[in-house]
Order: sequence, then structure tokens, then C-alpha cells
Amino acid sequence: MARSKQADDTKVNRGDKKPSLDDVVEGTAFEKETIDPAGQTGGQNGPARPSTTTRVSGVTLVSLIMSLVAAAGVAFLHYKINTDTEQAMSARDKELTEFYDVLGDRLNAVEARLSPLEITASALQQEADEFEVKIDETARATADDFAAIQSEMAIRLGDVETQVAEFLAAEAPISDVDAQANTALIDDRAGSSLAGQTIPDQIAVLIVMGLLSDDAAGRPLARWAPALSSYAESDNVPASVEQAVIAAIAAINASPPPADSLLADGATLAASMAIGVNEVGVDASLFERARASFGQMFRLRSTNIAGDDPHNQLARFDLALSRRDLMAAAGIAGMWNGPKVDGLEGWHQNALSRFALDKALADLTAAIVGMVG
Repeated sequence: MARSKQADDTKVNRGDKKPSLDDVVEGTAFEKETIDPAGQTGGQNGPARPSTTTRVSGVTLVSLIMSLVAAAGVAFLHYKINTDTEQAMSARDKELTEFYDVLGDRLNAVEARLSPLEITASALQQEADEFEVKIDETARATADDFAAIQSEMAIRLGDVETQVAEFLAAEAPISDVDAQANTALIDDRAGSSLAGQTIPDQIAVLIVMGLLSDDAAGRPLARWAPALSSYAESDNVPASVEQAVIAAIAAINASPPPADSLLADGATLAASMAIGVNEVGVDASLFERARASFGQMFRLRSTNIAGDDPHNQLARFDLALSRRDLMAAAGIAGMWNGPKVDGLEGWHQNALSRFALDKALADLTAAIVGMVG
């Protein structure tokens, strides 16, 4: 009983008792110390010393738990991100590897297909080089042959001119002074000196050659008409040859312009035709008038050659002129259904006369050379 009482006194002296509501400050419980009358604290000797025991409240514990949870969440999120990234990179690397494998297979297949093509192309290139060499050799040979033929023709033409000059000089002598003053006098008198004479067939051939030479050079042909007329009146000339000579004389007397001159005049007419096809009526809109004025100013023309519209006819006319196809250009001029163009009808008639002369000269040459040959 004495020991139990002493233990209770010790507990009282130490202050072992529950704290009251007044002893709690901001969630921290402090124990009040019992000071004995002798100035000792808790039954101990010495000066008085405060002693505090901090207890963790519920709020602090919850905050600590939340911090731990947040740290764990961040760690898990970081782990998850790393894991997903590694998986995505692994999947991407796998896909790239598969893609590169497929691409490599396709490239190998393409290379396998290109290899024989390269061999074929190399062979074709070699053949093309050989063919080009052959073309160059042929061209040089052709040029040499043409030069030889041209030289031979020049020699033969010189001989013919010499024979004609000697024949004309024998029939109608001309003084040396006059010959030196005007070398063309012999040629001008070629037809008149043979007029009214019996002309052998060989001389007729020479006349035809001179006629064709002047026609090719674009010189007048009227000086050969008297000689051809005398040859047609000869007794030994067949009727077919006589008709060919008469037709040639009639075509020569028409004096059509040379083909080169007709082509040049046709280009001028094409510009006038372009002005005509770009005209519009009085009831045209302002836009149509502006477009027509622009077309007339710059001689605009259509490029469509199909159809019978004046624009299409003009396109075909330009194309024929660019190809130097006088017959096609004359045919278009003859069927022109666009606005009237000054000089177009006369140009068409001159072109027809030119065609008639060419045909007459061809028939005459065939008749005389065929008879002599």
C-alpha cells in the first residue's frame, strides 16, 4: 500500500495527466509541468527547464501521405512515359526495318530489270553511232556525187551555149566590137535569128534547154517564141510536137510571173486577208470590236486548218506559202469565201498562168526530147 501510494505521488509530481483543451495550441499538445514548492520540476533537483513533446497532428500526417502519393505518381508517370517511349521507338524501328527491307527488295528488282535495259541501251547507242558514221559517209559521198554531177552539167551547158553561139554567129554574124559591148546581144537575138529558118531537131533540143534555163533563173521567155514558131512550121515536125510548141508559145506570151515572185506576193496578200477576217459588223459588242481591232493591228490569224471558215482558209493559205506549195495556195485563193481582198483574184489568175506555162514547157520538153531520143 505504501508503494502504490508513492507511485501515485510520483505520477502527480511528474504531471502525468491528460491535457485539457486550454493546453492545446495550434494542434500541438503541451504537457504542463507541476512545480513543487521547493522550485523543482517533476520532482527533480536543479533549475526549472521547459520540456516539449511534439506530436504529429492529422493534417501534417495527411500532407505527408499526399506528398508521398504525389512523388509515387510522378515516379510512376515518368516510368510509364519512358516505357511507352521505348515501346514506340521499338515499334518504329521495327517498321522502319521492315520498310527498308521491302524498299531494298524493290530496288533490287528494279536494278535487275534495269541491268538488261542498260545493256540494250548501250548496244543501241553503239548502233546509233555506227549509223551516224554511215550517214556522214553517205552525205559526203552524196555531196561529192552532186558536185560531180553539177560540174558535168556546167560543162555540158557550156558546150551547149558555145554551140548555140557558134550557130547564131554563123547565121547572123556580129562584129567583135558589138559583142564586147553587149554580150547579151547574142542571147537576145537567139529567137529572131532562127525565125523563118528550117531548124533541125538537135537545135530544137538546144532551144528547149535554153528556154528551161531562163525559166529556172526567172528570166523572160518571150525571146524564144520566134524560134519555136519557126520550128513548128517545119515540114518534118509531127503534129503532136507542133501542138506542144503552139501551146508553149501561148503560155510564154501570157508572161506569168515566176513562182518565187508569186510566193512573195502571196505573203503580202495573206496580211490583207488577215485584216479582212478580223472585221466585225456594226452590231458587234465593244469587246468584239476591241478584239477585232487588235487582230487587225497585229494581223492575228487562226492556227486551225480544218474547216471552210475564212480563218481556217487563211491558216491553210499561210501553211501552203510556208511550204512553198504554190499550187495549194492557189487552190485556197480560188475558193476564198472571206471578205474581198484587192489583188487576190489577179494573183490567182497569174498562178494559174504559171501552172499552164510549167505544164506547157514540160510537155514541150517531153515531145522534142522524146522525138530526138
